[in-house]
Amino acid sequence: MKVSVKSNGAFMVECQNTILSDCYPGMDGSPIKPEKVIIQQEEGLCSIIYQLAKGTINITIAWNTCEAKISTILSGFGRMPCWFDVICQANMSGFHGAFRQGFGMCGPSGNISFSEYETQQEPVDSHGLIALKGDSHHLIISADKHDEFVSRHQIQFRKNGFPQMFADSQHTEKRYSAGFRLENIEAEDLTLPVLRLRSFDRLDVGLRDAANEIGTAMKARNHHGPAFHWCSWYYLYYNFCQPDLEDYLEHFAEIKEEIPFQYIQIDAGYFPSCGDWLQTNHRFPEGLRAAFDSIRRHGFKPAIWIGPFMIGNRSCLYQDHPEWILSGLDGKPVIQWKFYGEDHVWGLKDEEYYILDTSHPAAMDYIRTVFRTLREWGAELFKTDFMLWGLQDSTQVKRHTPGKTSVMYFREFLQAVREEIGEESYWLGCIAPFLPFIGYADGMRIAGDVGAQWDKQGFGPENMIQEVVADHYFNNIYWQNDPDAMLLRDFHTHLTSVEIESLALLQAMSGGAVYTSDPVHEISIQRRNFLKFITPRYRANPFLPYFEQDKEEIVLVNQIKGTNRFVILFFNPSHRPIPAHHIMQDLTGHDSLFIRDWKTGEYSASAQSDIFINVPPHGCKLCFATSEGALDREIENLWEWDIPPIQ
Repeated sequence: MKVSVKSNGAFMVECQNTILSDCYPGMDGSPIKPEKVIIQQEEGLCSIIYQLAKGTINITIAWNTCEAKISTILSGFGRMPCWFDVICQANMSGFHGAFRQGFGMCGPSGNISFSEYETQQEPVDSHGLIALKGDSHHLIISADKHDEFVSRHQIQFRKNGFPQMFADSQHTEKRYSAGFRLENIEAEDLTLPVLRLRSFDRLDVGLRDAANEIGTAMKARNHHGPAFHWCSWYYLYYNFCQPDLEDYLEHFAEIKEEIPFQYIQIDAGYFPSCGDWLQTNHRFPEGLRAAFDSIRRHGFKPAIWIGPFMIGNRSCLYQDHPEWILSGLDGKPVIQWKFYGEDHVWGLKDEEYYILDTSHPAAMDYIRTVFRTLREWGAELFKTDFMLWGLQDSTQVKRHTPGKTSVMYFREFLQAVREEIGEESYWLGCIAPFLPFIGYADGMRIAGDVGAQWDKQGFGPENMIQEVVADHYFNNIYWQNDPDAMLLRDFHTHLTSVEIESLALLQAMSGGAVYTSDPVHEISIQRRNFLKFITPRYRANPFLPYFEQDKEEIVLVNQIKGTNRFVILFFNPSHRPIPAHHIMQDLTGHDSLFIRDWKTGEYSASAQSDIFINVPPHGCKLCFATSEGALDREIENLWEWDIPPIQ
């Protein structure tokens, strides 16, 4: 890593055969125009002071052969810009692609090639970190703290220095920016999170290193075991009611020894209107406390869904306290959802949905009361949904108590909730911004809803597959990832048996949360045994040997804790069969291993150096591998091979 500075204050970062040049700070999308620049340099350290007509920017860069760190202090501005870029529209040389991270659930996250994006007019955004790809290395750029500002990396594609729409030339420039959304807050001096630039040969190693740094700085929570629970949503949806709960609990208790669900979660549909979380509708006439009591009485832990920022226009909360609603700059309520036709959500009557303004002390007290009461009634897992509603840019709304960024308000809300539910409760975030949630969530939905079909129009699994792969590097570092529910039922579904098994194995092998909404007592014994087979035993993090390569098949490898035993999944997301040949050394680091096919039971009598596969469309192949000898006995659980192989 090498850094050099020009007399005008522009700096350049060189790493192997890649260069970020003309790096300059920027405000609200444009490079600054300083009246004076003061530069102080010594070996491996440089200080650049940019004096503007109003305010001063002090950037300090420290570097060695492995990394560079950029520290930034803003002084004398009074009111900060909405966006401040530490690096604004730097020229990129030698880079041909990137790994981008989505802002939250659904991404989009994953590897991209610049050649596929050069003709588009929209920039490519990445949040929290980005990996810029050279020919022989990856430049990982990240900030460690995300508790005050939204962080964004952006790549723009320009022709001859102009946006695509204004130029006819085929020469495309790539410009890189990295900065923070300051949202016009007032501050005399402001120290921004440090940007760290590091070079890695392997992308997965670099991403996990950055995630570990972020997780440590943000005090990520990872003390809970892996989640294994039942959720009411993905079969009966909002129609789930108290009689259904009682019926399911009776049967779940009978099979608890083989299917040991930890939590039973009541999802959306129990309330009369969003915001009135402590009231119940006709589906739960005895109330949530009675429902929780029944769950505990049957040997499970109660869990509840809540959308804490959501307020329906017909709710008692809105009728009694319209002043608790977040307003736009025009002073009118921000309407997040409108249902003026047939498509009212969750069978409710509300035509409009507003956002709770938690900067109002009374509104925050109400939220505290809600979560405190739910905990007192017995809830031990809390799924908070539509959390992005609470992260509104402070320059675009009018809060009761102004003066802070959206992330600051959001983190104050998270702190209040955690105080009320206690350290021991499991908190699952959903439709949430990832980085501001670190330190509070125990689990996090990473992908869009799945459904009982494999198509894009009907809640198909494409986004889940994409995000399981892309987000694996922070699983069990920030929290446990939640890919979404497994649909295992062999009735009322458009999914084939092949699709059901392959999707469930992908989710289980990813090390994410394992749960279903199916009436497990009604599914076939084969499907119930399958659920028993994938029941988690401990936290797992798979190795993706082809994470950087453009292969059709997705390969996940988990090493059984403390052993030379491996579980290898070959997953086919495509609509055609995939024949392939894989080298054992690439998959496991071992030259040869004994192999057993999960589905057929076929096993090798001698150690094998490679694996030949032929995976059907939307299907998978699951193999067990070990150095201990021939695997001639059935394996009953992915994570615990209780029967040792005969030598």
